[in-house]
Amino acid sequence: MAGQLVQWLCGRWSAGAMALWQVATSRATSREHREKREMERRCIRRCAPALLRVLLIVLVALAAPASGISRDDFPSGFIFGAGSSAYQVEGAAAEGGRTPCIWDTFAHEGRTEDKRTGDVAADQYHKYKEDVKLMHDMGLDAYRFSISWSRVIPYGRGPTNPEGVHYYNNLINELKKYGIEPHVTLLHFDLPQSLEDEYSGLLSPKIVEDFTAYADVCFREFGDRVKYWITVNEPNIEPILGHDLGIFPPNHCSSSLASSLGLNCSKGNSSVEPYVAGHNLLLSHASVVSLYRKKYQPNQGGYIGITLLGIWFEPATRLPDDIAAANRALDFLVGWFVNPIVYGRYPSVMQQLVGSRLPSFKSEESAMLRGSFDFIGLNHYSVAFLRAATDNPDDDFRDWYTDMSVSFAFPQTKVTKVFVSEDPPVIPSTPWAMQRLLDYMRNKYGNPPVFIHENGYPEYNIDPATCGHEFYDEHRANYIKDYIESMLLPIRNGSDVKGYFVWSFMDNFELLTGYRSRYGLIGVDYSVENRTRYRRYSADWYSKFLKPNGGFTVEGAAAEGGRTPSIWDTYAHEGRTADKRTGDVAADQYHMYKEDVKLMHEMGLDAYRFSISWSRLIPDGRGPVNPEAVQYYNNLINELKKYGIEPHVTLLHFDLPQALEDEYSGVLSPKIVEDFTSYADVCFKEFGDSVKYWVTINEPNAYSIQGYDLANFPPNHCSSSLASLYGLNCTKGNSSVEPYAAGYNLLLSHASAVSLYRKKYQPKQRGYIGITLFAPWFEPFTTLPEDIAAANRVLDFLIGWFIDPIVYGRFPFVMRKFVGSRLPSFKPEESAILRGSFDFIGFNHYQEFFVQEVTRNPDDILRDWYTDMSASLTFPQTNVTKVLVLKDPPTIPSTPWAMQRLLHYIRDKYGNPPVFIHENGYPEYNIDPATTEYNYHDEHRANYMKDYIESMLLSIRNGTNARGYFAWSFVDSFELVDGYSSRYGLIGVKFSVQNRTRYRRYSGDWYSKFLKPNGYSRRYRDVDVE
Repeated sequence: MAGQLVQWLCGRWSAGAMALWQVATSRATSREHREKREMERRCIRRCAPALLRVLLIVLVALAAPASGISRDDFPSGFIFGAGSSAYQVEGAAAEGGRTPCIWDTFAHEGRTEDKRTGDVAADQYHKYKEDVKLMHDMGLDAYRFSISWSRVIPYGRGPTNPEGVHYYNNLINELKKYGIEPHVTLLHFDLPQSLEDEYSGLLSPKIVEDFTAYADVCFREFGDRVKYWITVNEPNIEPILGHDLGIFPPNHCSSSLASSLGLNCSKGNSSVEPYVAGHNLLLSHASVVSLYRKKYQPNQGGYIGITLLGIWFEPATRLPDDIAAANRALDFLVGWFVNPIVYGRYPSVMQQLVGSRLPSFKSEESAMLRGSFDFIGLNHYSVAFLRAATDNPDDDFRDWYTDMSVSFAFPQTKVTKVFVSEDPPVIPSTPWAMQRLLDYMRNKYGNPPVFIHENGYPEYNIDPATCGHEFYDEHRANYIKDYIESMLLPIRNGSDVKGYFVWSFMDNFELLTGYRSRYGLIGVDYSVENRTRYRRYSADWYSKFLKPNGGFTVEGAAAEGGRTPSIWDTYAHEGRTADKRTGDVAADQYHMYKEDVKLMHEMGLDAYRFSISWSRLIPDGRGPVNPEAVQYYNNLINELKKYGIEPHVTLLHFDLPQALEDEYSGVLSPKIVEDFTSYADVCFKEFGDSVKYWVTINEPNAYSIQGYDLANFPPNHCSSSLASLYGLNCTKGNSSVEPYAAGYNLLLSHASAVSLYRKKYQPKQRGYIGITLFAPWFEPFTTLPEDIAAANRVLDFLIGWFIDPIVYGRFPFVMRKFVGSRLPSFKPEESAILRGSFDFIGFNHYQEFFVQEVTRNPDDILRDWYTDMSASLTFPQTNVTKVLVLKDPPTIPSTPWAMQRLLHYIRDKYGNPPVFIHENGYPEYNIDPATTEYNYHDEHRANYMKDYIESMLLSIRNGTNARGYFAWSFVDSFELVDGYSSRYGLIGVKFSVQNRTRYRRYSGDWYSKFLKPNGYSRRYRDVDVE
């Protein structure tokens, strides 16, 4: 679309006429002045629209350019993509229930340069799979496209078209399949013709209600997979070109303007209509944002904004009048829409110069507009040079352009500054103009998050009937490179730029110029029926630019990449695991993450839950950050996002840095709170733009018991009496006190990290944060009241121990009663920070225990977490008393009803918080890694998972707020105390060979089939299985 205006404007303006205009004297008579102004208007009606449309290319990236920049120079999580719009690429204009939009009518009236239409366009409607594959091959992070309103709701209001919904679901799913993030525009110039016919479209306030209802359908149908929504594309251009100049549909303009400039419009009022249309577009935008924030954003977690044409206006001279003129033009083009959504009012200069023709906002409209964005998109291509205009006071014609009181300067000698009059026209590369635009947004509007939603370079005057494949577009690659590089300076100066999109991904129907201009990285041969695609030089360059410089990911590599030991390194190297082996190499995901992520993608996972190694990221536990680790985790996260796999990241999964254990006894010291919070701060800062789900601590309840009471986890503390009684291998500790002290400090560490995230990062990153607990179900062994009370007591001691503080700000009453002064108490400020310190709660659930009442001997001196409960735990089937050991028996019985009861318990006792099942799975035991061959046949594991997933569905239907399910584990791993003698993986790992060969088990195949939307076990898809 950018090219169409540039060509319409400058390609139609002859060199002779431009030269004649340029030498016109400023010392004109009144008659000469009017003639000059009329000539200038003619140019501006053509050139200004082109300037105003000079922003259409989405997320183009640079290969390793000569200047040496790469995508690694940009902030982590910066998005690079490309874009298009529905009418310009879809085609299928009369298929699938679609009805005409205003551009169908306009094009069929022969108003485009080549007299052609978008009826077929690039035929993406039928070729979307091929196109998405090309995007994936190019390495795009995101694709910006628009939804055709008249395809989804054929008459603009009323019934939804199932075929339209199906098409966009298919497109979105295909993008997500390849890890490409959809950025979706609701209205990209293509208003349904039926609404234009019924009530004059944007000129009627009725548009607000109908646009909001249409948006509601889109959010409902697609919002679970779309995280970036744009309400309206270039609402600052549609009113000018459609209701002032009349060169866009519905081609309205004043009769006086039509006659003086030879415009082909039969009705309209250029003095009033542009402002009315803009006003209604603003209210439509605000209404949709309000709907999204109230009804959808809390659950879907997406972002919503608006995209404007953002030309930079530069003063032609340093005279104060010309500087004021450039600032005025910025207010009339950009401020016209940004001021209302930031401040709730139009710019004062517009109010002053437009007067009563500019609608005013009611107080409730101002309130709804103010802050109605999560980001602002800018479509930027070039710069326009402006002078102040001295209008004749006798000139009574007023429209958007004359209201500004500016004139456009086109100096031939300054080729880098303007659209020069060549045939075909040349768009000069002026990347400094984009820098100034971004600096302007930062300084004037409080540095809002910004996307460059369009930027690109056209080829003009192409004859689609004779044009062959045009591969060599080095000029386009250079243009894109220069603009991408220009973004770095404003980013380094503090501009909150989030992403860059090239216009366009492929050649399309460029509106006014039809098919005679091309912007695509991907060429389209319009001379053949099947619309053959081909890659241009610019696409190859962009693809190279988008490739990161490389890196490694999780894990093994215990002594590589700057990592220092965790407490589990020390523990395993002391020979404390079942097979006396360590996690030094483990599954070697540090070197094999790309292979693993590809396996996840092929399996169809929605998400991957992993943890960050604190001692890899901050080797000494506090102090300097290790850049190799930052790169490593960024690479892993980026690889996951590339395939559309959502990272769910745990900050602490048992592996406390040994340095902190040595310095101050780790989680027994309150110092852990500050250090954990500082570590979390680094993680949120470095990875939070790409991570939407954070778990502060994995199983803090098990960590406290196993490490400080039973001593079968590091740092293996227990009381000497417990050690001698049960033969435990621990030399120090106090099982009566330490578990509770550790749990207390872990809770405060969790709360502090959540508080930091909510204050400093969550408002911008829009992620979620929670905690994950070890959570068996405890069933009374009999129906005797004593056993029922004992089961409830154990639930309080294991689960309530951590949930009561984060829900109510205090430990469970029964713990305070039974533990007494050995249980730390929270200060009021600690209770306050704990209360509500979660967005979700994770549970690791495998099995259930039966519980019996135990009457303790009052003379029994030993008191620890287990004896404090006054209960005995019996494992089903064997009735062997076990203490929180799920993996000991050679066979784990499947008791899926226990997970239902756990979920119902959480619903009923704690107000139904959002819940994830973060671990659930089935082990193989007593495996000899030195001799075992591939073990493909694990039907028992598949049956176990099937039963538990099905049980979760029942609990969801009973009203529990379960959000997802994660199998433990994705690949065979170092199973801590068991070493490699037990296996949980859907993907097997052959640990007996150096390259840690992966292979898919039967359970992996079953899960993959289950995860396919139309495949095996579709009946479970009510559950968000990850």
